[in-house]
Amino acid sequence: MERQHIACSDENRSLLEPVIIRLNDIGPFEFVAHYYPDEAVIRNAVGRDFGILFPKSSLSLNRILDELTEKTQGKYGQAFHGEATIGFSPVVFFLSPRFAERVGIVNEPLAWRRLSRLHREGDFSIRHASARQTDGEAVALAQHLAFQSDASSPDQQMSSAVRSVERQVDEYGPDDREVLRRAVGDGNWKADLVVAQERSVISAWPEDSRLSGVIAYPQDGTLAIPVTLALADYWQKPDTEQAFKTLVDGFARVEPNELAKAGLHKNTESLRSPEAVAEFASQTNSAPGIRWAPHSGVRTLTLPSRRAAKGISALAGTTQRSVDVCLIFDSSSSMDDLGKFREAISGIDSFLMLLSSTNSRVCLIRIRTQATVVVPLWPRPSFRYERSWLEPNGKTALIDAVSLATDILVQDGAESNIRAIVGFTDGQENSSSRSVSDVLQALKANPRVRFYGVAYGSDADTAILQQLADATDGLAVTSDTGQIKALYERLSTYF
Repeated sequence: MERQHIACSDENRSLLEPVIIRLNDIGPFEFVAHYYPDEAVIRNAVGRDFGILFPKSSLSLNRILDELTEKTQGKYGQAFHGEATIGFSPVVFFLSPRFAERVGIVNEPLAWRRLSRLHREGDFSIRHASARQTDGEAVALAQHLAFQSDASSPDQQMSSAVRSVERQVDEYGPDDREVLRRAVGDGNWKADLVVAQERSVISAWPEDSRLSGVIAYPQDGTLAIPVTLALADYWQKPDTEQAFKTLVDGFARVEPNELAKAGLHKNTESLRSPEAVAEFASQTNSAPGIRWAPHSGVRTLTLPSRRAAKGISALAGTTQRSVDVCLIFDSSSSMDDLGKFREAISGIDSFLMLLSSTNSRVCLIRIRTQATVVVPLWPRPSFRYERSWLEPNGKTALIDAVSLATDILVQDGAESNIRAIVGFTDGQENSSSRSVSDVLQALKANPRVRFYGVAYGSDADTAILQQLADATDGLAVTSDTGQIKALYERLSTYF
């Protein structure tokens, strides 16, 4: 039999496996699936390594086309010879029980417009993926389309409403999975509301969890994201075209209840009536802790054209909440080894380029025998530093640097901004005048400040970084020298 290789996102594995098992039994093709994180599927497609593509969603296909067009200097006006929508996953509100009770979800539906007004009644926290990432783009599109659909709202009013929602975000993230893991994954809710695709919520929720949560469809506009199978235009071969058609026919025979187990709706009609919502919920096999809000009859929104989606995504970058961030850079002598300094400088530059908002501000603190503010809290667009200011020398006063950053953010941090300390070190704390317990106490007294730490190299003091992260609901990660730039870029998606 003719072998046909498929690049499939991990999220779609449960959808694809039973289909190709059935088709392989029948012939005449033997389908071989290769499962990757969605970003790797996109890279493989841009590298033209596969003909049949099954990324997480249509938004991933848009990203493939954008990157392929850039790589080939516009050669591909249309990257896909064939496409077939398998199902839909709406962008939903996922509420903690406490927040569900507060907003009275049983008696009153939750809408984007209502969410934009709730901050007047008291603080609450939202989490969703960064607008620069594919999952965050889905949230941004859902949000902006819902506000745009109100013809009585001019653009300025719409932008203000979006910002009023974003002001409640206390952390972003690289994708739905990570946002959900950090929001509810350790056994308790750390946010009031997560905005994500419904399939992500269903797949991420632990089967044995004693937690509970409520899924609600935004009443003023629920965007259903298509999950799409595609045949690459650069891979036009008669056998592959026929194999693609065979695969599409195989998916067409999948029953709605089988799709529901993977968190997908067969069509958008299942979002519009209480009976359809109840039936979908019963078919998902989700954990008992998840329940669906009783309201339905929502207005479903259609994914806009690729060009329109790009425009909205660009706008989302200006409405995402800004950050005041103190960058702590290890300039101790050990940074002279094995190219660490060069890689770390490259990482800082990537981090600065990726900060999302022009209203963000950056402070740079150097760690040597003493902690020194090299650049005070400064607007991101005009932030500059000289590489020579960070040349390695001396010991490692990490704790003093964190103390200094905490004081700056508490005293000078903007009320409207996320406040974050991002610390990078390759060695042991050996020069601070402040104690770890003093700094931990100061951080706990200022819960709006979060610490995100990167430890690279075998000598890095990971224990201290983890203590600082735990005290602030932050994050501590480890890396070797070759991964520093990638980790900086990943950390930039959290704010």
